[in-house]
Order: sequence, then C-alpha cells, then structure tokens
Amino acid sequence: MHRIFDYVPSAAGEKAKYSNIDPNEKARELRKAIGLLAKANVISCVYHSKCSGLPLKVGKDDKVYKMFFLDIGLMNRICGIENLPVSQLEKREFINEGKMAEQFIQQHLLRIGRKNEKPELFYWLREGRTVNAEIDFVIQAAGQMVPIEVKAGTSGSLKSLHRFIHEKKLKKAVRFDLNPPSIMDVVHQLTYEAENSQVAFKLMSLPLYMVEQLPRLLL
Repeated sequence: MHRIFDYVPSAAGEKAKYSNIDPNEKARELRKAIGLLAKANVISCVYHSKCSGLPLKVGKDDKVYKMFFLDIGLMNRICGIENLPVSQLEKREFINEGKMAEQFIQQHLLRIGRKNEKPELFYWLREGRTVNAEIDFVIQAAGQMVPIEVKAGTSGSLKSLHRFIHEKKLKKAVRFDLNPPSIMDVVHQLTYEAENSQVAFKLMSLPLYMVEQLPRLLL
C-alpha cells in the first residue's frame, strides 16, 4: 500500500501496470491495495470505456484504468515540488507539467455537478503496435458524449481526438489548456483505415482554471 501511495503522484494519468508499481509483488495483492486506497478516496481510478454509446459505464473495462491522487497540492508535495511564489512559477519548467494539468482537471471533473451519485470518470484508449490513441477523459453531459483533451501548454497534437470524433460520429469536443477561451469550427482531413475522410466538429477550448464552468457551458 505504501508503494502505491508513493507511486501514484509521480504516475498520475498513466495506464496502471502492476509491474511498474512493484515487480516483486503479486498482482492480486496490488489490486487489493489499490481498491482500499480508492475506497478511502486517497486515489481514484479512471476506467477505459469503449464509448460505443451512452451510458459510458456499459462499456467500462475494469482491467484498464489510470490512477490519480487525492489532490494536486499533495501530489506536488510528494513529488518534491516546494512552495514557490507565483512570480517564480512562471520561470520554472517541470517535467511532469502534463501530469499536473491532467490531475487538476480530473479532481475537478470528478466532483462538479455530482451531489447524490458516486463520482466516476472514464477515458478511451486504443493501443496499437507502434502508437496509441487516447482521449484523456470522456464524460456524459446534456445527454451526449463529450471527449476532453488536456494540454499543459498552449499547443499540442489532437490526432487522437480527430480519430475519436470520426469513429464515434460526434460533433463537439473540449480542450483544456493555457489559451484564452474560444469556440472554433474544426475541419480536418483524416486517413482512417486506409481511406481519406473529413472530420468536422466544434472545439470548445478553455483555460484550465475554467473547469468548474464546464457543465454550464455544455448546456
């Protein structure tokens, strides 16, 4: 249990692999410890869903998931990031900025708009021989499936999002990053299963700090 507690802050958002946590421990014991920490809300698991339709839980795969920590502040402290004034933070670069951004969005998505139900989040993963496709989070909102991508900076590839939008025939997606808020019409030429296709959708881009406004903006 101590190994998992120490492991999750540095591996937030990564697909859980028991051999990475402790190669000498039995998978059964690690699963048990993960379950106990999750019940205590010390960590939370975001499970892969096939995302074939709603509800997302129907396509849930209990064997494929990624873990997140209780709080981003505690996560950073365990990782060894000391308290710094905002003026100094702008000059620093951290190698785990992507994990920090995903942790921040996850812990807010898990709680907003959920009063009388058990919080649960999903993501989508397609593993290939040489490259994987992943959507950081997929939520149900206003009766529709909404994919969410998280970026730590102002740019980043949306290849997985284009593929997911095309495959699931969706018309809307959300991206959290460091850019100002915007809504844009995206039209992209995609090579899918050896055929050229066009994917078109609306992309709502929000700064990370606006995550709590997402339910209202999706109405």
